[in-house]
Amino acid sequence: MSIIYVGLVMLAAFALVSLAVDLGRVRVGKIQLSTAADAAAIAGVQKLPFPDQPGVNPKQDATDIALKNNAIEGGGSGTPVALAPNDVVLGLYRKNGGTFTAEGSSESWNRNFVERQECNACQVTARRDGTHKVGLFFGRAIGWNEIDVTARAIAFIRGGKANGIGFVGIDWVKFNGTTNTDSYNYLNGPYDPNNHNQNGSIASNGTITLVGTVTIAGDARPGEDSVLNQNQNSTVTGWTAPLDKPLDYPPLAYSPPNGNADNSTLPSSIYNNGKKAINAKTGDNETIGGGGKTFVLNSWTMTGGTITIKGPCQIYINNNLKMSGDAKINIDGTSANGVVIWCNGDFDQQGTTEINTPKDPGALTINMTGANTSLDVSAQLAAHIYAPLSNVTLHGNAQNPPADFYGWIIGKTLTIMGNAELHYDESRNPPDDKLRASLVK
Repeated sequence: MSIIYVGLVMLAAFALVSLAVDLGRVRVGKIQLSTAADAAAIAGVQKLPFPDQPGVNPKQDATDIALKNNAIEGGGSGTPVALAPNDVVLGLYRKNGGTFTAEGSSESWNRNFVERQECNACQVTARRDGTHKVGLFFGRAIGWNEIDVTARAIAFIRGGKANGIGFVGIDWVKFNGTTNTDSYNYLNGPYDPNNHNQNGSIASNGTITLVGTVTIAGDARPGEDSVLNQNQNSTVTGWTAPLDKPLDYPPLAYSPPNGNADNSTLPSSIYNNGKKAINAKTGDNETIGGGGKTFVLNSWTMTGGTITIKGPCQIYINNNLKMSGDAKINIDGTSANGVVIWCNGDFDQQGTTEINTPKDPGALTINMTGANTSLDVSAQLAAHIYAPLSNVTLHGNAQNPPADFYGWIIGKTLTIMGNAELHYDESRNPPDDKLRASLVK
């Protein structure tokens, strides 16, 4: 009995050691495959934000990196990890829900199919299966010669042009009609329709809707849990993945100085001192501002005429600014020595009016401060517009020259229609949020 007992104990010990050796081999293979999958997934997402650049092939990038990693195969120590075409899947990752939807598939709540341009993630499956399984040494004693081992990784890329977006509607963005965006840098010269850049990007915390013949020469980034809705006639040249964090544009406080400031220097032909109002009509031609002057007005109304505003100058308007007819505002300043208009009411520019075109957009800043106000423009305008509390609408018409707006816009909502063209001025473009790839699964 003792000899049999000892034999059984030795057999059991041998079985345990054999099992431990094979399990260790499988574990090593799993770790090696996981390392290859992680590296390949991260490589696969690096160029997803640049779908418009020639030669971009994220799946090939993932495959190439996987081959630089070895994993146990058969009875050997290791061979390069080769990925099959189906092992690399591009898709859309929703950070809040932690969901991955493959390119060509649809989310449960979104009828649209995920397209290549909105992919922000790469899923890689590294395998040792089929004719490339992990071989077992001691498992063969019970007829178990080899085993399948797989590892999967998903990498997600974040960042991009979140800071350098040209046209923002915080709640939503809608383009309709024959409209388009592009970009240029005023410091390199005036806008040239035959030589412009592709950074006329748009973004929102909500939905972006493109209807009509719309061309966005840049990115179109909807909110974290929102979508881009576009018809077949609309085109986006850049990335359409959702943002990875909310846009945050705090409202500015409206704080005009006490008293009339420098109102006494305003020409009586256009200024009503009792009402603290500018009223200009056809035939008026006046120059105001300069020298750091500040004006505090109740309203600004122009049905014609020309007013030249010299910088530096600050103009506070307690209520509305309205322009119609052929009224014109010339800005005599620069980005470093410009004019700032603070409007606490509605801003309405219609007709064949012009403001600061086609001069330096950075020479004029328009700050909209009133809640539930509107900025409605159907004319020529060059400015940097900050209006996080206002509904912004730009609509071109046949009377306008081809280019309607130069600069950048941040609004509560943004509606572009008609034949409006928007040219983003990159001259004061803040640095982009750096692209960062991270593993999520």
